[in-house]
Amino acid sequence: MRRIWVTVTPIDATVRAAASAAGATEIVNATNGYPPALLAIGINTSGYHEIPVPAVPVSETNRQTIEGRAITAITANNTFLAIGTPSTAQNAAQIKLLTRECNGLIMLLLNRLDTTNGT
Repeated sequence: MRRIWVTVTPIDATVRAAASAAGATEIVNATNGYPPALLAIGINTSGYHEIPVPAVPVSETNRQTIEGRAITAITANNTFLAIGTPSTAQNAAQIKLLTRECNGLIMLLLNRLDTTNGT
């Protein structure tokens, strides 16, 4: 939720105090007219307003999750490569890890971001 204070006067200490007292975290100056984005959602008066923030689509959240995992994977893969003679267990774990990483990259490439399962 965006908590804004809209003013048609210059932003001064009085405006800041009123905005703060109302719980606003942002001040919008509409001295030269209300911004079209505010008018589009029906805000055309001064004072305190709460604006719902649109939810982030699941696909975007999943993209960010997979990309974050890819960044972590670089470090993990470099750590594995630094092992002189990995054990059978280390090799098996790395194969499983690489398979998950490949799934994540394939999902990103194909824009199949309905889930992060298997990444």
